[in-house]
Amino acid sequence: MLSPMPVAAQIGVGSNPTPCFTPFALGGGGNAITLSVTLYREMQQLAGLNGTEGALANARALQAVIARRNRDGARPLILAMTYPFSSHNYELRFWLAAGGINPDRDVTLIVTPPPMTANALASGTIDGFCVNAPWNVIAVESGVGRIVATKADIWPAAPEKVLGVSPAWAGANDETLMRLIVALDMAARWCDVPGNHADLADMLADPACIGGEPEMIRRLLRGELSVDPAGQARRIDSYVTYHSGGANFPWLSQARWIYSQMIRWGQAKWDPARLNNVAAAYRPDIYGAALSGRVQDIPVAASKPEGTATPTVVATNGGSLKLASQPFLDGRMFDPEDLPGYVRGFPIRS
Repeated sequence: MLSPMPVAAQIGVGSNPTPCFTPFALGGGGNAITLSVTLYREMQQLAGLNGTEGALANARALQAVIARRNRDGARPLILAMTYPFSSHNYELRFWLAAGGINPDRDVTLIVTPPPMTANALASGTIDGFCVNAPWNVIAVESGVGRIVATKADIWPAAPEKVLGVSPAWAGANDETLMRLIVALDMAARWCDVPGNHADLADMLADPACIGGEPEMIRRLLRGELSVDPAGQARRIDSYVTYHSGGANFPWLSQARWIYSQMIRWGQAKWDPARLNNVAAAYRPDIYGAALSGRVQDIPVAASKPEGTATPTVVATNGGSLKLASQPFLDGRMFDPEDLPGYVRGFPIRS
């Protein structure tokens, strides 16, 4: 399931808040924000973009377009994401707000299933979207989309999909859950090996999985993205990560960041008592119990600073693990012990 869903379920928000938790994150990366080519060309004309700008400059250029459209009485832009409690929603909102755009006032956000986004963009039903791979590149290579930001630009460490487990099932199937985590750990490690990417791409290209061209998926696994139909491309190391950098560990600090965004955008209220519910959503203790004695890279602490601009070293059961710098787009760090202060620091919030 989407990484924010266990948090939403545990604090009782959303359309179906059935209690669940995650003992294993399935990896990170892959998300991107894509706008229609027409809209991006308008941004280029108004803000003088040459196509090499970063995500923040693109967001500010979009803000200039929105301001002009408001003066002209044009309809608000319609931007799509996967689900209100999703990394796609929070990353799209984070990017917009960093550029001075209020996502609840200046644009209209709607839910669109990822496989439908490129067609919706082509038909003019939406003006942009934030979803995972490969749909952003499909829109670009279809000539209708322009990628303006990626998860790596907004927050490289953001958890993407997670294993969702109901407490009742876990209680009745403890050994099965332990074996499942071991199997997923082995699979994640295999998927991160570049020499396995050709076989992985063939699996993912099967219509029963994602579908699409195997070669396009291989490029994405290498971090090679077509970003503009005119031929511009980007190379992003570890664009999709399955295991490395502690990607499978269910960090409590990341669960707390998700809760901070729910507070920021009015989906939930701040309540210190809810931190126990947030902790029940991400279970590093179960992760450690399943893999202890098998692997040597299990973090000892359940939380860490999020948004560091320099590499971080965390202690593990077998020594230490060096994590790459993982800064947020706005340059602020997240202190998991001060959610209210972090949320108040955003100039744009609900």
